[in-house]
Amino acid sequence: MGTFASHRLKNIRTLSNQVSLNGYKEPSQSHPCEKDRISELPDDLIHHILTFLSTREAARTSAQSHWSVNKWTFLECIKLDIDWFHLDREKFCNFVDKLLLSRDNVNSPIDTFQLSSHAIDRASTWLDLAIKLNVKVLKFSEDRRWEPFYLDPNLVVFSSQYLKTLDLSNAVLDAIIFDQLNNACPALENLMLSDCLMEVQQISSSSMKNLNLIGCSFIKDLSICSPNLVSLRIKDQRMGNSSSKNSYLVFGTITLIDASNVEIMELSAIDSMFTFVEQDGSSPMFRNLRSFRLGPWCIDDNFLPLRRFLQHSPMLEMLFLKLSVTTSEPPSTDGETRQERSSTAIGWLRSEASRPLITLWPREKPLPPPPSEATIAAATA
Repeated sequence: MGTFASHRLKNIRTLSNQVSLNGYKEPSQSHPCEKDRISELPDDLIHHILTFLSTREAARTSAQSHWSVNKWTFLECIKLDIDWFHLDREKFCNFVDKLLLSRDNVNSPIDTFQLSSHAIDRASTWLDLAIKLNVKVLKFSEDRRWEPFYLDPNLVVFSSQYLKTLDLSNAVLDAIIFDQLNNACPALENLMLSDCLMEVQQISSSSMKNLNLIGCSFIKDLSICSPNLVSLRIKDQRMGNSSSKNSYLVFGTITLIDASNVEIMELSAIDSMFTFVEQDGSSPMFRNLRSFRLGPWCIDDNFLPLRRFLQHSPMLEMLFLKLSVTTSEPPSTDGETRQERSSTAIGWLRSEASRPLITLWPREKPLPPPPSEATIAAATA
């Protein structure tokens, strides 16, 4: 960006910091030049400068200058947070309505739309408007101090040729919503759900490559049949200083039907049960799996689940076992504690020459990020 544009951007940031979104203007020293020079800039230059500002800064700048709302609603990345308005729902709703309706009137598509809300019924309608504006990245988070937000399929329709990434937190999703995600979003590649309540029986998007289910509750048994999945993570969120208030904690059985292209997988949700369907006459289920992380469930029944998964993972290079090492757990029916069974499992794995590098992680410690290809190569050399 040139010197002139940089100077204008600095002035705009200064002005935006003098105006709050609820209309309050902070006192400032009088200046000999009170003329609004920013509004005199060409529209193209204003639009270019605004691309370097956040939505909040752009809105404040608009309030300071005498612009029409169209000047700043051309932003391709829109991030909205009710905390900006000190949880004042009425002012927040008016602000978002004005922004999205203006975008709709000028037919300006959105690249990214991120909404942090708190018990606002209109949130479903706003998400629907963003989808109709061909948003590519859609993120929604309901305040964790509140109940999970129900995404009403009568108000929001997940049908889009453009939606590539969907990130939802503290929401309720039913079978209708997932039917749309499975069949009406052909470009959807990334689905991230955190602390969500899921009343769904199948995830079967053929375009999906990355699926993260973090701290979610499953009301019904769930099957996953997405043949192009490359990364799959199903884990808990209930550790550390998590403030999650989700008290449902319902866990069904999760069945993998097609995970043949998955390279990185984590199945460490403590209270969930995982299994997979063996296809007659087909190649091993996890034939491309390189990195695998499992929870304590894998060593139950004389670690039979672990044996089954490893038998179908011929290319596995890195195995993380996220097991409890506390001594307070009751012994199993055969008299062994989980700690003793963990040691047995590790010994069995290391006794096989063809087994991968094994790392044991105590449950109370967070797992590290997935290993890079260079790390895997160095570890297995």
